[in-house]
Amino acid sequence: MTTSKSIALMTAIGNNAVLTPSDIATISRIGEIEDYEHFLSKKAQMNEGDGFNPLWMPDFLFDFQRVLVDWALNRGRAAIFADCGMGKTPMQLVWAENVSRYTGKSVLIITPLAVAAQAVKNIEDAARQQAEQVEMLFA
Repeated sequence: MTTSKSIALMTAIGNNAVLTPSDIATISRIGEIEDYEHFLSKKAQMNEGDGFNPLWMPDFLFDFQRVLVDWALNRGRAAIFADCGMGKTPMQLVWAENVSRYTGKSVLIITPLAVAAQAVKNIEDAARQQAEQVEMLFA
């Protein structure tokens, strides 16, 4: 019997309380509740900054996109919930490139089939913009 269960049971007996079946069930669940609270405390992700500083931040991102990608990379565990038209695809590509460079591994991007064609178009546009910037550097 856990300490909390023992204390609850001794308190009830010491007070000459009449224990109902509901009381007994509650006392027997105290350990389960403590175990569950302990389980939840281990799952909490309160740690800030498990990530890393960006290794690459291209010019084609807008300032607000740079801030979001920087935040997500530094946070380590993050999600960017941006509205339609806010440039989620370029942000995810820059995030993925940074993770790939940092880890030396590939990054798998999964997207719903309904938006896959739009994602491919956005990727092609971003690649074209990046190529144009490189050409201007060497012109």
